[in-house]
Parts: sequence; structure tokens; C-alpha cells
Amino acid sequence: MLLQDFFRYLFMSIVAGIVMLFIRGWIAQEDWFIRRFGSDEQKKILHQKEQKVKDDEANRVNKPNENNNLGDVVKVSSIQPKEFREFYPKNGIKNRENYDNDENTFSKEELKKFVFSYFYTAMRNKTTPYLRLYSFPVERYFDDEYLSMEELREKREEYIRRWFNRIYEVRKIEIISQSKDKVTLKVIYDWDIRASRDRIKQGRSTVFMKLIYKNRRFYIKSIEILD
Repeated sequence: MLLQDFFRYLFMSIVAGIVMLFIRGWIAQEDWFIRRFGSDEQKKILHQKEQKVKDDEANRVNKPNENNNLGDVVKVSSIQPKEFREFYPKNGIKNRENYDNDENTFSKEELKKFVFSYFYTAMRNKTTPYLRLYSFPVERYFDDEYLSMEELREKREEYIRRWFNRIYEVRKIEIISQSKDKVTLKVIYDWDIRASRDRIKQGRSTVFMKLIYKNRRFYIKSIEILD
């Protein structure tokens, strides 16, 4: 008798839940309710609304940046692996003849290439190329301070496991300060990270990147997010 009462209660609870879900969808006119039970006119309006959201997102991602003091920005995700070797050579910058002003000024092309090499590498799932961009110990890595190579490796691999798909688009690169072997950049970028089909995060962030220059290459000494 007790078993029958239990199953009767369970059945009534499930039915009540379905009814409440249906009533809530009907009252609030939620999207799933309209797709399943709405009129043709409601479905048409919903489709137009969803299409507008997609168009707005596409326009936001592809909107050109007119105020970038390092020139036109290329979409990081458009760079193909076979092009990357030429985009920022593995053995570093071959010459530094094209200075903008004096011996304490790095060329804009050098700096822009390094920023793109960073975000391009950040989109890949290989840790070692990412670590090669840093000078250890790293003074600051977002919310952490003074990380060794192994500590950064652990954080990076954990992040890759959590967010398996990452897309970055650089919007603006600004030189804050520079000297003979150091430069500080302010970089604004859009990000789209995904842990699953339904778990997606998107946004825009600003970071300060402090670079040092040695052995014909730039290395990140500190990277700190501002917002």
C-alpha cells in the first residue's frame, strides 16, 4: 500500500510539474512555448527577433576599429596555422631597422605582431608555445602574482580543460610607455569561450601587457586585466 501511495504521489508530482511549466510558458510567452504552441504570427516575430540578435552579434564582432594607434587590426581567428610562422617567426625578429622615432622606440609592426602571436597561441590547446611567450617568474598573471613556469603550466592546462574552445578578436592596441628593452601595452579584445554547447561566455576585456625585449624577442613579464 505504501509503495502504491509513493508511485501515485510521484506521478501526480510529475503531472503537476508539467502543468505548471506549461502555464508559466503560456503566461510569460517564453520562446520554447511559442516555438511549440504559438501561432504562425508569433513564430514569425520570434524568428525575426532571434535573427536580429545574430545580426547584432555579427556586426559587433566585425565592426572595424578606427581608433587603433597601431593601425588596422586583423582578425586573430582568421590567421591560418601555415601563415603563423611568417606572421611571427619562431626564431624571433630578424632585424629592428624600422624604428618610428629613436633607438628607444619599437616599431608598431613588431608590437602588433607580438600581440597577435599571443592571442593566436591562446586559442590553441598546446601549452608549450603559450609558455614560450613569457619571461619567468611572471610578475603578474591576471589575478595571480609571481608564477613559475610550472605554476603557469598548471593554470593554463586547467583553463584549457574547462574552456575547450576559445576565440579572441583584438580591437585596440595602445602603447602606454616604452624604453630600450621594455614596453607596456593596453589591449582591448573580445572573447568567446565555450565549455559545452550550452555553456558559453562572451565579453570584452582590457589588459595591460608589460613586455621585455631580449634575444631579439618580446616576452610577457606581466599581464593584468583592467575590467
